[in-house]
Amino acid sequence: LENLPGLILETQVLHQTGVANLSEVEKLSQAALIGASFENRYKAVSYLTDTLRAAFDAADLVVARAGSATLFEIAAFGVPAIVIPLSGSANDHQRANAYAFAESGAAVVIEESNLLPGILPNEVKKILSDDALQEKMSAATKQFFVPNAAERIREGILKLVMKES
Repeated sequence: LENLPGLILETQVLHQTGVANLSEVEKLSQAALIGASFENRYKAVSYLTDTLRAAFDAADLVVARAGSATLFEIAAFGVPAIVIPLSGSANDHQRANAYAFAESGAAVVIEESNLLPGILPNEVKKILSDDALQEKMSAATKQFFVPNAAERIREGILKLVMKES
C-alpha cells in the first residue's frame, strides 16, 4: 500500500486481498490515496471468482504471490508477472516457484524483504514501458502453461499402474 500512489500514476490496479483482509486494505488504501490524483484507478476486491478471466484479459502485468495455483493461472492467461514469494511459505516453496517461473523469462522476482517503497512502481514502469520485454515475458509465460495437465498426469499414472499389473 505504500507503493499505491506511485502505481496509480502509471496504471490501474485491481487488488485481490482475500476476505479477511479486504476491510483493512480498503481503509489503508483510502488513507494512502488521500490527495492522490487518479484515486479511481484503484479497486480492492476479496476474490476474483466470476471476474477472473476478465481481469486477466484486461491485465498487461500481474503482481502476485508465487503459489503454484497462482503461477499456473498467470501462465494460462499468458500475462507477464512480477512475483513476490511469501517469505513464510511452507518449505519456502513460493521462493522455489518464483525463481523457476522467472528462470523461464515469464516473471521478475522481488523478494519480500526487498519490497521497499519505489521498487515495485519502478519494476512495473520498466516492464510496461517496454513492448518487446512484455512480448518476451508473455511468450515465456505461455510456454510455462501445460494445457490439460491434470488429465496428462492421470494418464501417466494409469500407464504406470497398468505396466505394474
